[in-house]
Amino acid sequence: LLRFALRQEVIKANTIFVLGDPRFYQKFGFAPCAMPLCPFDKDNAHFLSIRNNTSSQFTVGYEPEFNIGAPRAAGGGGPRVPRKKKTGGKMALIGRINRLTVKRTRDYGAHLDGGESGDILLPIRDVPEKCRAGDEVEVFVYTDREDHLRATTRKPQATVGQFAGLRVVASSPSGAFLHWGLEKDLFVPKSEQQDKMAQGKSYVVFVFLDEKTNRITASARLDKFLSPQPPNYAEGEEVDLLIYEKTDLGYKAIVNHSHGGMLYKNEVFQKLLIGQQLKGYVKKIREDLKIDLSLNKPGYQGIDDISQAILQAIKDHGGRIAVTDKSPPEDIYSLFGVSKKTFKKAIGALYKKRLVTLDPNGISLAGR
Repeated sequence: LLRFALRQEVIKANTIFVLGDPRFYQKFGFAPCAMPLCPFDKDNAHFLSIRNNTSSQFTVGYEPEFNIGAPRAAGGGGPRVPRKKKTGGKMALIGRINRLTVKRTRDYGAHLDGGESGDILLPIRDVPEKCRAGDEVEVFVYTDREDHLRATTRKPQATVGQFAGLRVVASSPSGAFLHWGLEKDLFVPKSEQQDKMAQGKSYVVFVFLDEKTNRITASARLDKFLSPQPPNYAEGEEVDLLIYEKTDLGYKAIVNHSHGGMLYKNEVFQKLLIGQQLKGYVKKIREDLKIDLSLNKPGYQGIDDISQAILQAIKDHGGRIAVTDKSPPEDIYSLFGVSKKTFKKAIGALYKKRLVTLDPNGISLAGR
């Protein structure tokens, strides 16, 4: 029912908040939120949201009859607000980085306060020096082979809710195992693979918490994890890109761990690898809501930055360089790291400012 509700247009277009068991709701994409504040939930321990980008400090509003301490209607009507039972603190979130308090230390490790999740063992190899009861440690929480919660101070290459390019280290009839920086490899079930994964190759996957097994799992079926919301980026905005597929048109990339976009091959003049992370720019949001991307900053600001870089390169070459607008695109990119089209715009801007002179054999600094 929840999955059905989250697919409805009127719901998909809005921020949604829930109050309940984080282990249940995070399976559907909800994440803990520090803001806004929930007056019914200490430290927002059970308050989660989806599509919530606010950092403003405010308290969630409720109808008066639901406010704590609000006067009840005459005759005792109106619902009672139940007292919240005291718990052992926030619940540890599986597959994410948590700050947990050390309850006690032993020769085999430290017991961390996982709140409603109970004690979580941090093995002795990961316990910081001089660690003692009451200290806070930043750890990644996961389940071991016996489904017990465990913690580690090592940081994986991706946490639940993120995309990453990871290498296959082993495979079996049921799925593949990926190296992600932890002792226990990350499992990709056969049903979550686009094509059979080969040992030694790298693939871009999405990390999620499997609702059936409560285990951290990965999927190579990326489309179902990309945001269904219309992209809210400005043209020219700098974004983080993760290359995940090469096509006849160019390279598909994940934008800010959220949306899909395209780098067209006639505008790419460098070698790109599957799983590679790099900065890029939003070139255009198309009418079909797909994102056209660029590795160069578009618009006049971008051209100005590139013009300055080209000007410096000419200076570094003694005031003259044997490159023109007739030079092969590969030569231009190897020298300046931009496309031929961008190069011509930048040189045009320098020429109009009378900073360079042009001839059939090259470009020179003006007054040289």
